[in-house]
Amino acid sequence: LRTPEDVAIVGFDGIALGQQAVLPLTSIRIPLAEIGRRAADALITNADLNAGPRDPVTETLPVELILGQTT
Repeated sequence: LRTPEDVAIVGFDGIALGQQAVLPLTSIRIPLAEIGRRAADALITNADLNAGPRDPVTETLPVELILGQTT
């Protein structure tokens, strides 16, 4: 099979190695550092152990499509 003529390949996490391949990999980059910051903020904000159960924290962050040559 030929890429991308017969099969498309998409990676996840935007790793730099994917861009150095013979055919640069199309990938989805997720904002890992921002996810970590927001998770830490949520933990700190909800750290009152005497407050009882809380609703889950849900956030949606943007991702970035990095077009390579595999799609």
